[in-house]
Amino acid sequence: MTDYIRDWSYGIYLAYLVEEKGGDPLEVIMSETDKNLLLIQHRGDELREIDPNFRPSKNEAAWMEHARKNNEDNFFVTILFHCIFAKLLMKTNTLLVSSSGETIQPDDYVFVHEDRLDWVYPRWPLRSNTELKTFIEYFDNGTFDGGDLAERYCFLDFPMGVLAMKNNSRAGFNRSSHFSDDAFCERYVAAHVSPFISRAVVWNDAGLPDSFAEFLENIGAIEERWGLSALLSKTGQSTGPKQRRGTKPTGARLEFLRRYPNGKPEGLSGDAIAAELTEAGFPISGRMVNKYAEELKN
Repeated sequence: MTDYIRDWSYGIYLAYLVEEKGGDPLEVIMSETDKNLLLIQHRGDELREIDPNFRPSKNEAAWMEHARKNNEDNFFVTILFHCIFAKLLMKTNTLLVSSSGETIQPDDYVFVHEDRLDWVYPRWPLRSNTELKTFIEYFDNGTFDGGDLAERYCFLDFPMGVLAMKNNSRAGFNRSSHFSDDAFCERYVAAHVSPFISRAVVWNDAGLPDSFAEFLENIGAIEERWGLSALLSKTGQSTGPKQRRGTKPTGARLEFLRRYPNGKPEGLSGDAIAAELTEAGFPISGRMVNKYAEELKN
């Protein structure tokens, strides 16, 4: 699950960067290439815009700026990741499973983040978010990084994926839960946390969103105006980490539906559209274009 959300986070972050330059954010998100690699390529292209024959030894200042951006990129992606992950933990049916396989659905506050990232809806650009201002200032000063953000779940050992009692657990929970009663917090921990220490966090299919793209739109992680969930719904493609039956739509089919949501225009042949898509990096035959166009009519 974390790898799945991390790939989404890289994709969302890069989609915004691409859109700033006049590109299509959906091309990034729909790509089957690892989004971290795409981000690295994007920053490399920026260097080559400065100098097509760029070499670190020739332009040390540009290389240092590239390294700074790379570090900042990874931090901002981590912020996006935890804003999504914190909401997934608390807004879906997150489960805890024991080493013997016993599964329970705990109270959602056992997953609370000390900084209440389940309440943070990051807007682009990320530096404009007042809720993230302190994190970013500490990061700029070199005193905070993504690992620190992961450590601030009150009762979750993030690297291990298990419930845990940490040094900051009780104090962080008392501040972030807003129960305003230390005695109540102690009773809560005794009843809802302590009995389940070391249980692992899991989800089953029934507890996950049917459309992860729609879930991301609803929590403000991606722009509804991009039309991603509507596009993926039309293609019938799985938009979540669940395993689904049926043929996975090809990238060419997704691109055809994105460019021609109302079907093949009258007077434009399937071969002409196929040539257009193939030239754009989505190989397809005119026969398949006609087939997809017929599916849209039905």
